Amino acid sequence: MSAERLLSTTVTAQTERRCVSLWSLREDVLVDMGCDAGPVVLSGRWGELRLHQARPVVREALRRMSLGPISLANVVAEIAAESAVRPSSPGRRTADRPAVDASTEILVALHRLQHLVVRSLMLEGSDQLLMSVVPIAQSARYRADTADPRRPVRLSRFAFLRSEGEGFVLESPVSLYRVVLHGPEASWVIGMLGRPVTVDEIAAAVPLEATVIAEIPNY
Repeated sequence: MSAERLLSTTVTAQTERRCVSLWSLREDVLVDMGCDAGPVVLSGRWGELRLHQARPVVREALRRMSLGPISLANVVAEIAAESAVRPSSPGRRTADRPAVDASTEILVALHRLQHLVVRSLMLEGSDQLLMSVVPIAQSARYRADTADPRRPVRLSRFAFLRSEGEGFVLESPVSLYRVVLHGPEASWVIGMLGRPVTVDEIAAAVPLEATVIAEIPNY
């Protein structure tokens, strides 16, 4: 996770549509910020986890993530903008570190919380998520794939799709995650993965650009 970009996008040449990577916490996670000098305490189904000496940018990211999916890049940019106009207090560290340092601090903190972090994908300009990858085990460790778009891919024979609420859920008894399909676009792509297919073959069958399609199985 430490090598990831905070804002992952895939831009298409024709329509400039892009997929945006968003971050949030599991719905059952409670975040207690406490005082500025104290630890941030996260409580969930697997007990408590404490982050000591969490800097303001990490605290703000966790606060927003507890409310729903967010762009971490936006958090870094807004904190940097506030720091640029806020005078530093005497005897305290200035908060206007380079954005790359703030990004690294957030990712290092979230690396410890991978079993609590939900990763989501959304088309820019849309008001609905495409899909979310939700950890269901304490040992869950997320790693996005970068499969060759020319290589055929298919779902595991252990995977099964079921309806839940207004969308679908993709699960497997051998997976540490469940995938929630919010938007119809994600369901179109997943529905093609019952047999080995390439990104180009999926693009020929569904009204999505190949670059957007590739992001879905990679996630």
